[in-house]
Amino acid sequence: MHDQVKALDVSKQLLIEKNTELAGQVRVLQSSGSPETSSGSHAPKLPLPEKYDGKRTFYRQFINSVKLHFSVAPDRFLSDQSKTGFVASLVRGPALDWITPYLENKDAMLSSWSDFESRFKAMFDDPHRAKTAVTKLTQLRQGRRPVVAYAAEFRRIIMMRILITTPKYIGSVLAFLMPFSTSSLTLPLKPI
Repeated sequence: MHDQVKALDVSKQLLIEKNTELAGQVRVLQSSGSPETSSGSHAPKLPLPEKYDGKRTFYRQFINSVKLHFSVAPDRFLSDQSKTGFVASLVRGPALDWITPYLENKDAMLSSWSDFESRFKAMFDDPHRAKTAVTKLTQLRQGRRPVVAYAAEFRRIIMMRILITTPKYIGSVLAFLMPFSTSSLTLPLKPI
């Protein structure tokens, strides 16, 4: 029994020495500003965007979520290839079918975020976004939902820059707003 206690004391002493050595290495790494302990550990951890299947109605939600990741953790996306690779890892269905030949052929587009984004947008964004927004705006009703939810939906639709800067759609926006106006409320008629 005495020998076992002595062996445990020796083992304990070795573990204390190893722990001290490792703590010193951690301090050195932290003071050197290594990539593992730099800004990445202070950035908020975001959940991954939901996998995108190519549906036009979810394109903007997906691409904005991806861009949020780029802006919150820029040290993770230093190259254009890391950005396109991140998007490629989050697609499925028709979107995966679209990107697969580019991946297999190691297309140069995958090395340029701006080129990739413009082709991705051309393929999956709603080409009639302003018209779709006007349709949604004219069909917008509060119904039984809270005013906050109704106002948020209105704001989401109206914030589409194309909707308020395209002359042919400004009239539709104003027509939607007219029932809400009163004699004390005036709407600017000049373009924003």
